[in-house]
Amino acid sequence: MKYELTNETINHYGRTLYRIRALKDFSNVNEGDLGGYVEKESNLSQYDNCWVFGNAKVFGDAEVFDNAVVFGNAKVFGDAEVFDNAVVFGNAVVCGNAEVFGNAVVFGNAVVCGNAKAYTKVFTCTFLNHHITVTDTHTIVGCENHEHKHWIKNVEEIGRKNGYSEQEIKAYKLIIFQLIESKIRKELITINA
Repeated sequence: MKYELTNETINHYGRTLYRIRALKDFSNVNEGDLGGYVEKESNLSQYDNCWVFGNAKVFGDAEVFDNAVVFGNAKVFGDAEVFDNAVVFGNAVVCGNAEVFGNAVVFGNAVVCGNAKAYTKVFTCTFLNHHITVTDTHTIVGCENHEHKHWIKNVEEIGRKNGYSEQEIKAYKLIIFQLIESKIRKELITINA
């Protein structure tokens, strides 16, 4: 075993999460180092170099494995999986059936949820009143989570359904299309419009 659940717990929305402690040296973790929080042992693999640092939380049926790391105030929950060499940090959230893998980097206030898959860097920005997150397969605006092709086809209808003015719909359409069409999502950008 590479880690154990300690007696240090927190209550997170009615769930008991346990701080973890390393039982041996591996990667950038030393024996005795305290990590983040998990609800149960199945949330974090006992194999390879995966780890949960700091105040990060993994709970529900979510799994972190291979060489993936989660740190900062990040949360991974639901049935989400973070694996390969993926990194999730900051205030990022990975939930639902989302998969973050490969060399993906999910950070800042990014939210990867539903059936989204992220295997490169996730791009996120704030526009008007919502966070916009673009993964390799999905775009998430507020609570609307759809595949890219759905957004391209239905962005105006989605905007009207959510009560946006024609001017706001045009602005969202422009920014969403630019983000989707961008092949390189290298940095977190906050747009104050």
